[in-house]
Amino acid sequence: MPVPQKKRKGFGKKILILLIIIVIAIVALIGFVEIEISLYKTTAIRVVSYGNPYLRFNISNFTVVSYTPYTAEQIFSSTNMTPAYYSYIDTKNISNLFIFATLLHYIPRHIYIVNTYTECYRCIDQQQFISNLSRDLSALNYSSNITVIAPSNLTDTSLIQNNSIIIIGNGLLPQELVQNGFSAFNQLLNKNVSFILLIGSLNNYIGEGSIIAPLSSVPSYLEFSYTSNKSRSYKSGYIPNGISFYNASLYLSSGYFSNNISYYHVDNNSILLLGNYPDLYNTSYLAGLIARSIYIPYWESSLGYNQYNITIATKNYTNKSLDILNSSNIGFNRLYNLSSFTGDFGKAYLYIALSAKGFNVSKRLNESFLEEESFNVNGSILTPNLLVPGRTQQFTFFLIDINNSNVTIEPHISLYNRSGALIASQGLAALSLPQNSRFIEYLTYTLRPGRYILELQGYSNNLIAATYFVVPNINVTFINRTASNDFNFLVKAGDFPLTGLPYSIVFDGIYRYNGTIEKGLAYIPSVPISSGTNFSFNIIVPGYANQTYIYRPVIASFKINSQYIILAIVGVIAFILVVFVRAPNRDMFYIDVSDLPKPAVTKLEVKKSEIVSLFDKINLRYKWKYMPLTKEEIMNNIPNYIRYGVLPVSVTYMNVSLIISRLEKEGLVKSYDGYYIPVEWERLSGHDIRYLVIFRKIRDYLLSKGFYYTDIDSSKIADIITNINGKRVYIFIYSETSKFYKHMPLYTDGDNVLAFSNYTELVEFESNLYKTVSDNAAILKGYISSGILRLLDSDHPDEVLS
Repeated sequence: MPVPQKKRKGFGKKILILLIIIVIAIVALIGFVEIEISLYKTTAIRVVSYGNPYLRFNISNFTVVSYTPYTAEQIFSSTNMTPAYYSYIDTKNISNLFIFATLLHYIPRHIYIVNTYTECYRCIDQQQFISNLSRDLSALNYSSNITVIAPSNLTDTSLIQNNSIIIIGNGLLPQELVQNGFSAFNQLLNKNVSFILLIGSLNNYIGEGSIIAPLSSVPSYLEFSYTSNKSRSYKSGYIPNGISFYNASLYLSSGYFSNNISYYHVDNNSILLLGNYPDLYNTSYLAGLIARSIYIPYWESSLGYNQYNITIATKNYTNKSLDILNSSNIGFNRLYNLSSFTGDFGKAYLYIALSAKGFNVSKRLNESFLEEESFNVNGSILTPNLLVPGRTQQFTFFLIDINNSNVTIEPHISLYNRSGALIASQGLAALSLPQNSRFIEYLTYTLRPGRYILELQGYSNNLIAATYFVVPNINVTFINRTASNDFNFLVKAGDFPLTGLPYSIVFDGIYRYNGTIEKGLAYIPSVPISSGTNFSFNIIVPGYANQTYIYRPVIASFKINSQYIILAIVGVIAFILVVFVRAPNRDMFYIDVSDLPKPAVTKLEVKKSEIVSLFDKINLRYKWKYMPLTKEEIMNNIPNYIRYGVLPVSVTYMNVSLIISRLEKEGLVKSYDGYYIPVEWERLSGHDIRYLVIFRKIRDYLLSKGFYYTDIDSSKIADIITNINGKRVYIFIYSETSKFYKHMPLYTDGDNVLAFSNYTELVEFESNLYKTVSDNAAILKGYISSGILRLLDSDHPDEVLS
C-alpha cells in the first residue's frame, strides 16, 4: 500500500506546518498586544466611523482686552490692549482643523490686474489667468471684484480704489509706475494699495510697444537680490503650508522670505514678489497660488496674527470656546506698538481662514469669515499680580478721556468665563471723575481656577474697558514621609504656596485629618500604616481641589521583561521552520472571466405634479402633516409611488437633486437648511418653511428619544409641549408664523425653550438682543441669564432637551 502511506505522510506534514503557523500567529499576536500596551498604556484605541466631513464655525465675541502687569508708562496707553475673539467650532468626521486669524488694518476690497496686451515681456496669458483666478477665489468662498486696467491708468490714482490689490504680471514693471521717481507707486501705496508682482527683473522696465529700458535706481522697498538669504528670520507673519513658489530667482532684500516667496511691508501696505518671468510657469498654478495668497493674507501688513492646528481624535468634535488668549502667550503672536491708538482703537478687521481635513477624505474644506469692528478703548483694568482662588480680589479701573473733560459714568461690572458665558454681574453707584482717573473695587467673587474676562460698562451698556486674567489651578504634590509616619504635602496656586485655606486629607478612606494650609504646607500626622503596601491619600481643598495621591513604598525586585521571552520563542520557531520544514510545490491555476454586460437604463418621463404630490404621500405614509423632507427621503420613497408598468422606479441621488433643483427654479418647491416643501404648503399650513423645518428637527429628536410631544398647531399655549424626564417643556419656535412670536408666554411649572433653526441663527439673535436698549429687551435678557428661558439650536437639541 505505498500510495496511501505517502498521502498520510504528506497530510501529516501539512498538519505540522499548520500548527506551527497557528502557534507563531498566537505568539506574535500576544507579543504585539503586550508591546502596544507597554508603549501606549494611557492611549485609548480609536475607532472612527468615516462619513461626509462637516464643519461649522461662528465668531461669538470679538473685543479688546487689557492684561497685566502694567508698567507706569503703560497705564494710560494701549500698548497692553489685545484684540481677542471667542468662537464656536462644531465638526463631524474631520481629523485636522487649521485656523489662521489675523487682525488687519484694512481688507482689500478690489483686485486690479494690469493689462498685458500693450506692455508685455514674457508675461502671463491674461485671459486664461483671469479665468483661473476667478474660479479659484470662488472655490475659496472669497468674494471680490476683478478689474483689468491699462498701464496708463496707474498714473491717475483717482481711478484706483483705496484698500485694493494690484497684480502686475507683465514680466517687468510698467513705465507708468517707475517714471518721475516712482511717484505713481508711492501714491498708490499711500492709498492702502498693495502689490503682487510677477516680474523677472528690477534692472529694467517696460514701456509702450513692449520697449525695454534700464532702471537707474529703485526705492528702498524694491531693493532686490538674487540670493534668498534663507537664514533670514521673520519679524512678522508667516507663510502657511501649501503656499510655495518654485524656481524663484529674484527676492526683496529687506523683506521676508519663505518657500521662494518674498514680501515687504511699507507702512501699512505690502508688496508680494514672485520673482521670475511669468511665462515660465503654468497659468493655472500661478492663479491658484495668488488666489490662496489673497485668501490667507499672510503677506499683508497687520496688527497681529495667530494660528491654531487642532488634531481631532474622534469623529465628532465641539469646542465652544477657542480664544486667542492662551496659556503660553497672551494676545496675538505679534503686536505692533499700539500707542498711537490711545483712547480710540479705531477700526480693526478680523480675518479668519479655516482649512479642515476630513477622515478618509483627501481634499480640504475651506471657509472664511470677515468681521469688521470699531472699538473705543476708553479705559483699562489693572488686576492683581497674584490671583488666588477663593480670595476677595482688588481690581483698579482706569478711565481715559481724550477730550480732556470730566468723566461721568454709571459703571456696571460683568464677569465672563473663557467660553464667553456671563457668570457674575453687578452695578455700581454713579461716578463723576476728572479725566484720566481711577477707582478701586474689591470684588468678592469666589473664583474657581480658570480664565476670565472682566468688563466695565457705562451708560447703555457701552463697553469702556475689559481685561483678561487667569486664576491658576491648585496643585498638590507630595513632599516627604517622616519617621513618625507624618505625610507632608505642598499646596500651590500656580507657583505661589497657599495660606489660610481649609483642607482635609483622607487616608485609605478610613482616617481623616482636617487642618488649615500654612505657607503651602498640608500634612496628616501619625498615619496608621502597615509595611509593604500601597497607601491612598485623598487631599481635598473644598471647592477648589480634590486630588488622590498613591504612596508606593520602594520594594527591590528582579524581573525579566516579557518581551524578551516572546522574542526568544519566536526566534526558535523561525529557526525550526527554516531548517526542517519546506513548503510543498504548488500548481497554479487561473480562471478567465469575461466582461459582464452593463445594466440597461430606461428613460422615464414623469409629470411635475407627480413629484410634487410625493411630499403629501410620504407625509401620509409617516402619519405626518406638512413636514419638510430631505433629498434622501424623496429618493428612498420614489420606488413606492412611481412605477414603470408594474416595476418600481429607482433613481440616483444626482437625479433627485436635478429634479428638485428644476422644481425650485419653477417656483413649485421651496428649500431651507437642507429640507424641501411644496410652495403650496406655506399657504395651507399657515407657516413659513423656516417654522416647518424647525418643527421637523425637534420632532425627529423627540421621536428618537421616545418623548411624548404635541403635533403641529395642536396646542394653544406653545408650539410644542413635551415631557422630558418627568418635567414639562414648553417649546416656542422663533418664526414670524408662530402664534407666540410677538407675545411669548413663560410658564413656571416647567422649562421654557425658544428654538432656532441652527447655531448661526441663535448667535445672531443673541447679538442683536444685547445691542438693543429697551425695557422689553432688558426683561428678555433677564429671563435668559436667569435660565427661565433657554435658547435651543435645533441642529443640536440634546444640548438643552436632555
